[in-house]
Amino acid sequence: MIFIVTMFAIPVVIFGDRIEDYLNFERIIFLLKEHGPLAAVAGIAAISADLFIPTPAHAIMTGFGLVHGWFVGGVLASAGTFLAGTIAYWLSRVMGQRAARFIAGEEDMEKLHALFERYGFGAIIISRWIPIVPEVLSCLAGMTRMPHARFALGNLIGSLSVGFFYAGLGDAYGGTPQFALTLSVVLPFLLLPLFLLIAARSRRAA
Repeated sequence: MIFIVTMFAIPVVIFGDRIEDYLNFERIIFLLKEHGPLAAVAGIAAISADLFIPTPAHAIMTGFGLVHGWFVGGVLASAGTFLAGTIAYWLSRVMGQRAARFIAGEEDMEKLHALFERYGFGAIIISRWIPIVPEVLSCLAGMTRMPHARFALGNLIGSLSVGFFYAGLGDAYGGTPQFALTLSVVLPFLLLPLFLLIAARSRRAA
């Protein structure tokens, strides 16, 4: 637990005291370049911290691609989102419903419970592309004691796909970083309504 708290504290030390600084795209790129390996660790921690505070996780993934290229950036981005899912899973598995409701919110958990029950492994993979949803499904996986190997595989597949996609986006549009970072913020929210529609249908079917 001390390790997790320390990891979440690193972005605050590097990125500053104000959360709104996370939304400054030029600042994201500057800090990732300026602080080298420490910024990479902080970026991973910031993506993981999205469990508890709003951070532009997909923009940071794209920033990794802008600064480090698609491969190294993809590895770093995938590590961050994989760690976020793993933390949510184990906190919910060990601490139960109290931790899950704190991380994911009771209302969101109720909405997505039927989706998890119906699709399980596939939902874990796809959820890594959507804001808010992956934390909820990771918590549900932990609460229902989904086998860790099965959850970890789904989490890994989803994390690698989304991590390398956004890092590749940053690498491909290195000459127009504002466009790449803006797209990385907008795209997940364009996918969210479709995902919630599927979840609503699953809930009615259940």
